[in-house]
Amino acid sequence: MSPGKQTAISLLVLNDSIRQHMLAILERNNFKPVVISNPSELAAELKERTCPVIFIDWEAETQYGPAIIMNIKAACQEGGIIFLYDREHRNLIREVMQLGVYGCILAPYDEWEILTMVKHLLAKKPVRTDRRKKNPRPPEP
Repeated sequence: MSPGKQTAISLLVLNDSIRQHMLAILERNNFKPVVISNPSELAAELKERTCPVIFIDWEAETQYGPAIIMNIKAACQEGGIIFLYDREHRNLIREVMQLGVYGCILAPYDEWEILTMVKHLLAKKPVRTDRRKKNPRPPEP
């Protein structure tokens, strides 16, 4: 990891009660989430961080449309987006999954579910581009 860059958990969560709930869970578990209020702030944040975990709630997706997810995926392919929704907005799941979100969490956003997804995303290792060192070709007969 380069000296100026660090892993981040970003919250583009427009619903205040969901944002406060997420902050409480993440901070209680020693994470330092960055609260993002709009797509421009998120774009700037993605330039400064590596391997981010980005939480987006149904309100942000509704307000900014599917382009917000497409822009995040274009700016940061190694990160993971976690979509937060409630029963009323579950019609958005198919759309966001097709756009490449890592996972979706249904309200009431249980702590174990949030932490499991965050830990899995943070544990992801970059894909090796040179597999020859690890799996050399057997000699030809």
